[in-house]
Amino acid sequence: MSLPSVCGALSFSDVTVGSGLVYDQNDEGKNDISFQAKKSGGAAPGDFDNDGWVDLYVTRIDKSNILYRNKGNGTFEDVTVAAFGVDHLRYFESNGCGWADIDNDGDLDLYVLHLDSSRYHLFINNGAGVFTEEAVARGAAVQGSGPNVGTSIAFGDYDLDGYLDFYVTEWRMDFNNSSGHLQNNRLFHNRGAAQPGYFDDVTAAAGVGTDGVTNGNPAWDSTGYAPRFSDMDRDGLPDLLLTADSSRSRLWWNNGDGTFTDGTVAAGVGTDHNGMGSALGDYDLDGDLDWFVTAIYKSGDPGFDGNRLYRYDGGRTFTETEEVKGVPGEAADDAGLLDGGWGWAASFCDFDHDGDLDVMQTNGVPFDSSEFNDDETRLF
Repeated sequence: MSLPSVCGALSFSDVTVGSGLVYDQNDEGKNDISFQAKKSGGAAPGDFDNDGWVDLYVTRIDKSNILYRNKGNGTFEDVTVAAFGVDHLRYFESNGCGWADIDNDGDLDLYVLHLDSSRYHLFINNGAGVFTEEAVARGAAVQGSGPNVGTSIAFGDYDLDGYLDFYVTEWRMDFNNSSGHLQNNRLFHNRGAAQPGYFDDVTAAAGVGTDGVTNGNPAWDSTGYAPRFSDMDRDGLPDLLLTADSSRSRLWWNNGDGTFTDGTVAAGVGTDHNGMGSALGDYDLDGDLDWFVTAIYKSGDPGFDGNRLYRYDGGRTFTETEEVKGVPGEAADDAGLLDGGWGWAASFCDFDHDGDLDVMQTNGVPFDSSEFNDDETRLF
């Protein structure tokens, strides 16, 4: 199916079947798929075998996760069994995932988060397309702070020592956390040259925890979705951005000494009520990065007042642009970005090759009688 042209001759064709990327995300025959599982679904592109072609890893619920190898001719083959073994994470409700060379040996390793699990998994690449699970041994399993309801992971070298660190997030409410455990939005520091690819939890020491970040609704314990490392103020240090549901999105400035400062309010960001997806890009072509955050839009409902586009003005401040900012129910959305339906992941890309950035965001949520069940992916 080709989408209607929205930018001159721009169009897309659905080649899913022909490429071999056809799979069920969950066991559709089950009636007891959890609330979190209904909102799940992870995918991570990366060239795990160093052949120059981008491969794809996808997560599933009550089924084996899948590693697809890019054959270089527009098609993919399932190499899961050869890489990981039979029933790869079959009995975990897997969600977010990401590739990174965490041990600096020249190949990509794989991190996988789960829902309602006691820990996460880290698969080390042996360089021949075979992986060994070592999360516990390497201090990366996120154990000991209650149940995990994992969403996403971001890799970045925040201390500039040449080794990748990572930040993981989760979405959790009181019914997932009756014992009041610490939130599992956590920063892990790579031990670097002394022990490449081994980690320490430095969340508290670095000042990037989300415990104590309040929004007036105590039922929402931990609502992290999309983390990102990026040097937003161009001082040479990667800062940390986090989109989070229930008015808890944050921006932490990197102090350069292993710690961060929460600059959310002073920077003029974090006004989204249901932050989920995150995209960084220079949409106004002024030489610095701006921040787009997806959320939920319902006309006339102030609790679901849509997406945010934060334009960076320099000096660690942003303007919530009038092109996206508006009063619910009014036609103040000049650029068309405010109403994105029920938004999830987002990306900036110059889809029509005209020299400026466009926005793609994924949409929808499968709740009974939801107006967003058939909410289409948006291209702005």
